[in-house]
Amino acid sequence: MKKCSKVMKRCLATLLTAVMVVSVLPTNLVRAASYDDEVEPWGEVDYYNDEDWLRVFEDDDPMGQERLLDDVRYNKIYTIAGYPHHVYLFKTADQNYIIDAFHEDDGGEFALYEKGNKNHLNVSSREPGGRFLLKDGKLYLLAGNGRAEEMNFEYKDLIHNVQVIDGKNPEITELPTGGYAVTVPEGTSILLDGEEKGSGTYYIPESGKDDEKQAAKDEVKKDADEAKQEVDKIPNLSDTEKADAKKEITDAADNADKKIDAATTKTEVNNAVSDAEKTMNNAVSKAEQLAKDNAAKEDQNKKTADSFIKDNLTDEDGKIITTVTEKNIIYILNAKEKWDSLSQDVKNMINQLLQAAGGQSFDTLYNAAVTQSQKLDQNLNDNFDAGTLVATAKSSNTSTKLTWKKVAGADGYFVYTNICNTNEKKNKLKKVKDITSASKTSYKKTKLKKNKWYKYRIVAYKMVNGKKMAIGQSLLLHAYTGTKTSKLANPSKITVKKKTINVKLKKTAKMNAKLVMPKGKKLKKHTNQIRYIVSNPDIVTVNKKGKIKAKKKGTCTVYACAQNGVYKAVKVKVK
Repeated sequence: MKKCSKVMKRCLATLLTAVMVVSVLPTNLVRAASYDDEVEPWGEVDYYNDEDWLRVFEDDDPMGQERLLDDVRYNKIYTIAGYPHHVYLFKTADQNYIIDAFHEDDGGEFALYEKGNKNHLNVSSREPGGRFLLKDGKLYLLAGNGRAEEMNFEYKDLIHNVQVIDGKNPEITELPTGGYAVTVPEGTSILLDGEEKGSGTYYIPESGKDDEKQAAKDEVKKDADEAKQEVDKIPNLSDTEKADAKKEITDAADNADKKIDAATTKTEVNNAVSDAEKTMNNAVSKAEQLAKDNAAKEDQNKKTADSFIKDNLTDEDGKIITTVTEKNIIYILNAKEKWDSLSQDVKNMINQLLQAAGGQSFDTLYNAAVTQSQKLDQNLNDNFDAGTLVATAKSSNTSTKLTWKKVAGADGYFVYTNICNTNEKKNKLKKVKDITSASKTSYKKTKLKKNKWYKYRIVAYKMVNGKKMAIGQSLLLHAYTGTKTSKLANPSKITVKKKTINVKLKKTAKMNAKLVMPKGKKLKKHTNQIRYIVSNPDIVTVNKKGKIKAKKKGTCTVYACAQNGVYKAVKVKVK
């Protein structure tokens, strides 16, 4: 009976102590005085519970008792070692717990189990008494000499974590000037907010939630500004690509600010800053890699552009074609199919090269070439006498055989003919044949009238987007279907003094070409007795009198042609 009286007396005393502690418990870390050394252990097993507090004490079987707790994180308490070992739990008004542990000897241990019994927190008391606060699922040492696998202290509403690795529990002291001192004994190592510390004293300045979070935001903003400056310095990035990288950095900073605002612990704040820094670094790294890829792509694009121009838009002397002439129509039209297969970046680069050479964009050249092609096919009249296709018309009494030099890139040829104009009548050329074979270079027109002058023109064409586009034409040829008794005839040949003419740059030379007629026959003049075709007008030009003017160093061929197309070829070298 006396013993029971002691128990009740002790219970009331402990309850009173708990109520006093709870009433003065601040939000910051509290370290209370140690328990009275005269505290006696309890020698009987009892269990008491009411609305305000829960008491557990054990005597005969300290290893086998479990008690349920109503807590967010831990829901069981279990005595592990120490004889006798008493554990008292007081539930506070704010639904936290005060834990008082008593034992006679120097050893005693209890465990807090997480929900589901999957994990537990071992706590030892090294003095006859120890007091702990179980608040929001975290354990705080309030008084005595104790040690847990995880100890925490809190200032204001940011939590700093102190975990003992080896040795004794550190002493945590609130400083009068604000902040805390964490004193680590000799032979002890701890993790302070995840960073390992040895013996010594470490100071944590007191700073409010708003100040500390603002400092973290300022650090994130500084990192973001530095990351954006790095992006600006990266070469080979377009404005859009730089803007995308900066947006990723801005988004990382904004996301970090939101996490910092929502953080309830120091660790969460630090993690938000660290995650933002990683994301920003990744954004810069991706931008740098993109710049390398762009440089490699630009180099490949330049090679493709150079190759396209060299293979499709360069004349015989390697000069970039910048304007459309009858001679280079074929180059431009031939390039259309390849042009359509190129990427826009390569097209842009080609246009830059063309414009740098004094020309226009490829599309402009192509459209001009199409227009020129249509002119070649439409302006087939006696006054349009330009030609790049070398052709000859040889007539008999009732037929004329047309032959011509093959035009590179041509898919076929049109043949036009009609009776030559007279003073009374002008006869328009008519298309009489479409030769669809690129390799065929002759055509015979039969059923002609005797002793008549006929005119002919050959037009080379290429298939472009399903259409036949003219890429070159012959001179307008005039041939006579004369008989043996006729006084008129066609020229038989052209003669020249030299097969090769050398001329200095900017100087002139004379062709000295002569027309030869069959013996006893006369020529009815339909055009100039001798006309000239130049294979490359950029090197030399030739006027109606056969005067050669050297424009550029190189070699080309000049054809002296009679009105029926018989010709003599002369090689001209400009030095």
